[in-house]
Amino acid sequence: MKEKIGNVLCRLQNWYMMQCNNEWEKRFGIRIDTIDNPGWSVRIDLTGTNLEDEKFEDLRIDIANDNWFLVWIKDKTFQGGGAPQNLIDLINAFLTWVDQSTLSVHNSWENDDPLIKLQAWYARQCDGDWEHEYGIKIDTIDHLGWSLQVDLISTSLEGKLFKKIQRDLTENNWIRCWISDNKFQADGGPSNLSDLIQSFIDWVES
Repeated sequence: MKEKIGNVLCRLQNWYMMQCNNEWEKRFGIRIDTIDNPGWSVRIDLTGTNLEDEKFEDLRIDIANDNWFLVWIKDKTFQGGGAPQNLIDLINAFLTWVDQSTLSVHNSWENDDPLIKLQAWYARQCDGDWEHEYGIKIDTIDHLGWSLQVDLISTSLEGKLFKKIQRDLTENNWIRCWISDNKFQADGGPSNLSDLIQSFIDWVES
């Protein structure tokens, strides 16, 4: 059975949390960006992890002009690039390597998952111009957690009212979401990446 995307996000969060030792997260982390091809870029630091010296076979999948991805290791960093709808494949390729399981594809993953919706929202903005100036960034932060930044200029969300979100449950379970400089911005704890994405999607659909 192929995994739901929510499980993939949870596994990525869990891998990140296992690396955090009050030192690693201050120098290394995970970075996910959009690129002007258009598409997605993923960078995951391996220095100081048990994957640092593990062998990895480069992978390239070309199905169509809008359905492709490739992943490789360079300078002790897992690196990947893919089309607008292939972010989940990039993350899953990394997690497949982590647990040495069989690579799955996203065809059967649920369409209501926030990561699928984030990919779809990004793809709708790509018009040949927007993606060259704007995009989405997902990054780890050095005080243990995640950040999400989404450019709103020239989208239907530009100027849309947004009520700030602040939720504090525990030291490692918290989120902040706000609009600044025509960007949706959000920070959260090490297990709150999916909450940040869901908060954006809830606003998109409201």
